[in-house]
Amino acid sequence: MKLFVEVELSSDEIPLATELFRTLRALTEHVKIRDVGKLFQSLIWRLEDGTQLDRVSNEVATLLTDSPEMAMQTLEEFQGAFVAVVFNHDLVLRQKSVVPFMYLLPRLPDHAKSRMRDFLIPKVLKHLTVKRPVEASRMEFFAHAEAFAALVNLEFVSINGAITTIITLLRKPETRCAAVTMLGKTVELCLQQLTEKCNSKTLQELNTALQSVTEDAFQYDINYIEESMSWSRPLHGMGGLHDLPSSGSLSTHGDLNKGLTMDSSSTSSGMLRKWQHQI
Repeated sequence: MKLFVEVELSSDEIPLATELFRTLRALTEHVKIRDVGKLFQSLIWRLEDGTQLDRVSNEVATLLTDSPEMAMQTLEEFQGAFVAVVFNHDLVLRQKSVVPFMYLLPRLPDHAKSRMRDFLIPKVLKHLTVKRPVEASRMEFFAHAEAFAALVNLEFVSINGAITTIITLLRKPETRCAAVTMLGKTVELCLQQLTEKCNSKTLQELNTALQSVTEDAFQYDINYIEESMSWSRPLHGMGGLHDLPSSGSLSTHGDLNKGLTMDSSSTSSGMLRKWQHQI
């Protein structure tokens, strides 16, 4: 005899869902979840509140620990839900970072972690390597650039591999805008990895490639990157320390299309610690 039980949950009952699934799976392996993608999205959105990471990661892990015949389908639902949230344009409009969502990745079950890495890295890079004009709106790819830097920070992408990729993109005008943004976010999130783990030859190649970036659109980015890396630009170059105003304020208003905002309150011992952006 077979007994079918169908339970419908509203959005505010989602936190209870994983407990229910855990209980049902203790009784039988034949537990199927409908609309699991919506459930995943609701859980992932809760990560805007950083204090929810432990709870959300536990609930996601419970959902991903599905019966063998459903495991792949459930993981694909999670992948779709994750990118739907992380690359939601509303986050950029609200100037919200994608980093809190990325912290979920290392907490996934091992099988899901490796598959998410293999799924996410090509997706992010494909978007960042689209040909765009130098003056392209950064709103088109800012979340992807930040996600790339977060993947480096989490060591899903090696620092040497990341910088080699950025160097290649910097050298091409059609990918330079994304490359500068990727580098700025990587410097912001991975400065210690850059200074301690990146090959010195690779860093020198990066410095050389950066010297060739002279477009005015990237002046603020270059200032921030060179200050953070303790690099100086030749006097005939653009945007070195000698070009900064001598007054106490370094605040410059701009947008994602023109550059990044630097605030003197974020400086310490001559180094800009914060890479802010305005839309």
